[in-house]
Amino acid sequence: MGNQLAGTPVDPSTKQLAYNPKYEDLFAPNVGPENPFKTQQEKAVKNTLAGFVEPAAFNDFHFESQRRTFTSFGKLWESPAP
Repeated sequence: MGNQLAGTPVDPSTKQLAYNPKYEDLFAPNVGPENPFKTQQEKAVKNTLAGFVEPAAFNDFHFESQRRTFTSFGKLWESPAP
């Protein structure tokens, strides 16, 4: 394990660290030049190629039921209006 200098930026794509960095080092802004040709949409934070996916809590049974209903009838189950 090598000694890291204080204030050394941590690569955001790193999955495992060999030392215990300070909070300020882990959550510091990215260091380095920015690509001037990227659009605002390309600069946005993404966790998939097409955009950002948030975790969701839903039952697999209900998802499959809706998918099969849409595949068979071309529409989703409609809930009664409140």
